[in-house]
Amino acid sequence: MDTTTHLLPIIASTRIEISNSFQKRTSLINLIKNSHLELRHIPFERTDVPTFKRIREEFNSSIRPIFLKYLWKVENSFIKKHFTFFEQEKIMTGYLPIGWTVHHQRPISCGGLNYSKEFDKKIRKVPLTLEDLTSIPEGSTKDTYILGRQLARYLAEKEKKGLLTSTFYKMFQRYLILIPQFLHEELEKNILTPQKKQLSLYRKPEEDFIIPTSPLLIYGGDRHQFKEKNKSQRISRHQEEFLPLITSHLSQHLR
Repeated sequence: MDTTTHLLPIIASTRIEISNSFQKRTSLINLIKNSHLELRHIPFERTDVPTFKRIREEFNSSIRPIFLKYLWKVENSFIKKHFTFFEQEKIMTGYLPIGWTVHHQRPISCGGLNYSKEFDKKIRKVPLTLEDLTSIPEGSTKDTYILGRQLARYLAEKEKKGLLTSTFYKMFQRYLILIPQFLHEELEKNILTPQKKQLSLYRKPEEDFIIPTSPLLIYGGDRHQFKEKNKSQRISRHQEEFLPLITSHLSQHLR
C-alpha cells in the first residue's frame, strides 16, 4: 500500500492544515526524515477508557521517570554530547529537560503501551521488600508505585549482568522515544489527531492507522542493532516523495 496516497485523503478530508505555510510544511517533512522517523501501517484500534487511564497513570507516575534515568545510562555518550549539564542532571534524575517530552510512538488511545508485552509478566513477578510495600509516597497509588519499584529492580539486575542496553532497547524500542516538544506537537496535530478523528467516525475493516515511528529511543541518537519481534513492513519515504501530498493539501487552502 502506498503511504502517500493513503495518507492524503485522511488528512485532506479533515480540512485541518498541516501547518501555516509551505515552509513549515516542508520543515515538518525534514524533521520526520532527519529524526529517523518512518511511517508505519498498523491495525487501528481503540483502547477502552479504564485501560487508557491505567496505562497513562503508570506512565506518568512510574514508567517515564525510570525510562529517563536508564536512558541516561544507555545513551550516555549521546546525551553528554548534545545536552547541557543542567539538562543531563534532569534526565539522570528522571525529569524532562525543558522543551523535550517522552512520546508514545503508538498513541495509548489507539492500542499503545508503555513497553513490550513480553516483559510485563517478568517485571510484575520481581519480589519486593517489606520496606518497598510500606513506603508508598503521598500522591502515588499502590499499584503504580509497586510497578515502578519492580521495573527499577528488574533493570538494575540486568545492569549488574551487563545486559542493560540490550534489555532496555528490547523493552522500549518502538514504544517510547524522547523527542523535542515541538516535534511531538507537530506529529500529534498534523498526522495522528486527524487520523484518530477520521478513523473513529468512518472506520472501515481494512483501514490502517499510520504512525511516525522510529527504532531509536532518543531523537537523533544512534540505533543499537537489536532484533525486533513481530516487526511489521517498514515503509520509508524521502522528502520529495511527500511533496505531492503537501502541495496538494496546501492548494486546497489557497483557493
